[in-house]
Amino acid sequence: MKIDNKNSNIKKKVNRNKYDIFNLPPRLFKYYSYDSKLNIKRLAGEVYLASPYDFNDPCDCQRTTYNNTSDRVAEKGEEWLERKMRELNFLPQEAENLKQKLQIEDNDAANKVRKRMLERLGVLCLTESQSDTLMWGYYANNEGICIEYDVTKLVRNMVVGFVNKMDYSTTMFLYEEEKYSEIPSQRSPKTETAVLDKIEQVIRKYDVKFISNKFLLEKEEQTILNFMQNILLKRMYAKAITYGISPDGSPVPLFFQRGDKQSETKYFKKTKTWEHEQEFRFIASLGGRLPINIGKECIKNVYLGCNMSNERILAISYLMAKNELSADLYKMERLKNCGLKPKRIDWRKYKDDMISMDYFLTTAFPVD
Repeated sequence: MKIDNKNSNIKKKVNRNKYDIFNLPPRLFKYYSYDSKLNIKRLAGEVYLASPYDFNDPCDCQRTTYNNTSDRVAEKGEEWLERKMRELNFLPQEAENLKQKLQIEDNDAANKVRKRMLERLGVLCLTESQSDTLMWGYYANNEGICIEYDVTKLVRNMVVGFVNKMDYSTTMFLYEEEKYSEIPSQRSPKTETAVLDKIEQVIRKYDVKFISNKFLLEKEEQTILNFMQNILLKRMYAKAITYGISPDGSPVPLFFQRGDKQSETKYFKKTKTWEHEQEFRFIASLGGRLPINIGKECIKNVYLGCNMSNERILAISYLMAKNELSADLYKMERLKNCGLKPKRIDWRKYKDDMISMDYFLTTAFPVD
């Protein structure tokens, strides 16, 4: 029997381990429930960096940790640990106490630091399909929206959005104490040349003009560029989730170490229960529970749930017109043999009428 590959629902096995922040699929998706207030922000390019404490999986990123402070201090020095405590916004006296207790493997101190780390960790969860029936049911109730993001623009725009929403004290700490004002190759001389080259390709001098962070606006252009590139190098991370860890999987290190396989399972490995989600994850250190703007140019397409009412479709179309999106619009359509597929809505045909109506109402009934 000949198999029609176009209509086959069998997913090809993909080597998900090959992906990193510089090598991701060209498009990724995020499902949202319908929310008239949040839709305004989402269709203007805002995304939310959630804390792991907000996840529906209570084990996600919250596996048991072991205290690897001594190993890290032996490698990095005690000043490194002092900066870590300050980075997590502990008050000076508390930071000093924690620093001492962590080195004698005090469990209460380790748990306190772990909790603060998770609170300050920002996570953006995306997926590789816009047609997954389980995802539509779980996250959008089949009447929400799914936004397709252009990943070729997403990484750079996430850095810009993250830096712009960073508070003054954190920016100052990273700039002055962590020396993010320095050229990345000088600050991190052990970093591979290929990685440094990729960072320069993603964050260019031209991008400095999009920075609105008040602390950085007082600085020279080159040091702002250095800051952005160091954020990408040291604070941003992206990887595909891999599935297969046992429910009682081994403990993970308290302090994350980039490139260490055991450390990476802390944030990028889940049980097979969640395998259908085919998740890709961005993490931003110190970005927990932070809404950031990645720009409407990252929105490639918008998909609507199969049960979305026509009234709500019109509302979404209006927001797309108002934000001058170049994205296409689709509504998910049920297949006869189960499953979903997107059907295009030619919303641009009515775009001028929506804009004209908006102009008329704004002019005729101005808001005080």
